[in-house]
Amino acid sequence: MKPTTEQILSALNKMIQSKTELKAERVELALIDDIEKQSNKASAEFEELVKESKQVRKLVGRLTTGSILLRKSGEKLESMVNEMEKALKELGVDKPPKQFLVAKGLYKMFIKQGERMYDQYAKLD
Repeated sequence: MKPTTEQILSALNKMIQSKTELKAERVELALIDDIEKQSNKASAEFEELVKESKQVRKLVGRLTTGSILLRKSGEKLESMVNEMEKALKELGVDKPPKQFLVAKGLYKMFIKQGERMYDQYAKLD
């Protein structure tokens, strides 16, 4: 018995529908693969960012501590300069040593920079 035209068309329709379903499944599988790849990429980027963030926090902590130490060193230098200035006056020295004049200018800069750096980095700590 020969198939009728309707049977042939029905069989062709089923084959076309089957191919379409396979193509749709391939597309879905491809999208799932793409989603998995992108998810892995984003996870790796996140892990790298967390690692770098920890390094930055550590560095900011050292900068904050360093700025405090710089200010304290400047304050100690200021105290020493003031003490020397009194001693020079008591001894009647008109022309102080060059190192004294340099230190007199530096202590202000050390204090100011220490405070500026602290203000800048303490916010991040």
